[in-house]
Amino acid sequence: MNKPRLTNMRYNGDGRYAFAYEDGLRAELDFNGFPGEPWTEWTRSFQNEAFLGMAYLDHGVMTWPNTFDICPDVLRLWCEAGRLLPREQTDHLSATSL
Repeated sequence: MNKPRLTNMRYNGDGRYAFAYEDGLRAELDFNGFPGEPWTEWTRSFQNEAFLGMAYLDHGVMTWPNTFDICPDVLRLWCEAGRLLPREQTDHLSATSL
């Protein structure tokens, strides 16, 4: 079964993004502190709100200019939960939804 596609994404400022899916799911997620420690050269850019707000949809995938992206299935889980989930919880929910 195909999962509903992400059809729209909007940066609302202050680290928050709004998402809309083709099945009607709407969510706003707070990306402040994303992706978290340990900070690396690749992820350090996310500490800058201007960069954090530069995400765009690339074939339905949330992507930033440095090519960092979020798996669409993970983003959907977070939207259903209404918040970014810790890695362990995301992994558990991803495994049980297969």
